[in-house]
Amino acid sequence: MKKIALFLLLFVSCNENKPVSNKLPTDTLIKKEGFSLSVPDDEMEKDTFPEWIKKIYNTTDSLYGYGNRRRVEKLAVVNDSVTWCILSINDGVCSNKILAVLVNKVQKQEELISEECDHELSYGIYSWKTFVEKKPADFEVTMYKESVADSLMDSDGRIKSKLNKDFLELDTKMDSVNYRVTVDNSGGIIIKGKPKKE
Repeated sequence: MKKIALFLLLFVSCNENKPVSNKLPTDTLIKKEGFSLSVPDDEMEKDTFPEWIKKIYNTTDSLYGYGNRRRVEKLAVVNDSVTWCILSINDGVCSNKILAVLVNKVQKQEELISEECDHELSYGIYSWKTFVEKKPADFEVTMYKESVADSLMDSDGRIKSKLNKDFLELDTKMDSVNYRVTVDNSGGIIIKGKPKKE
């Protein structure tokens, strides 16, 4: 009986209060081809992605103005030198997603793959775009355009004031077009089927 009690005491004391880390060893994992890492919207990215990606994208984004900050939502490896990520930018008016490709940890190319902005209801046209990742590094982007009849708009695209109505009160028609965005093995972004004028 004493041996069992001694064993239990040793077992309990060995397992008592060991700190558990939930941080992923991403600097090791990220080197594996085909590896990808996503962060749900309710989690912070700071302990999830490797330091080098945070240094590139965790700064004020002067390219898009207004002091926006880019948030990395997903990071994936194509091969030893090519990685891509999905960046989220929200400026309070628009919520955009950008596919960014990096070669040897240096940004090479970007492509806007999702754009959803607040709609000014006095205008007769509203457009936005969304994306779906069909397979790794291959995205289907859908551009939508909803509009009222041309006869209800003036020359600058506003709904004619004499109607005394806004966009939500009028009949609209919806158009959409799909195109593909793919990251190739050399770090290029290949776009197929995108309309010339958005």
